[in-house]
Amino acid sequence: MASKRDIIRVRQSLANEVAQQFLPLEDTANAMAAQAAALVVSLVVGHNEAALPPTAGLDALNHVSEAARLATQARAHVAQAHVALRALPAEFGLDFSQPECPPDFTAVTPLRAV
Repeated sequence: MASKRDIIRVRQSLANEVAQQFLPLEDTANAMAAQAAALVVSLVVGHNEAALPPTAGLDALNHVSEAARLATQARAHVAQAHVALRALPAEFGLDFSQPECPPDFTAVTPLRAV
């Protein structure tokens, strides 16, 4: 049977590994959503500036628009996962926070002058 110290060490290792893998995922999700949205804008603006017929490139625009929608949806899921993951250390019995995670300012009690 593993000792309590061993279990805590394994849990800390798991938390660190998840954080190391999650932060790049978050960056990628943000970049993908931004890039897809920028491409939609470029296609629409370019289509207008080139005075193309209304249906020219419509299929491609629809596919890129759907990709942008899905990328934005994926980004939202990653953000929701971030919130859920922030609660795990407390559930694991670990009392620490990753410095990469900004504090939850809504949970902070403001200082008062005495």
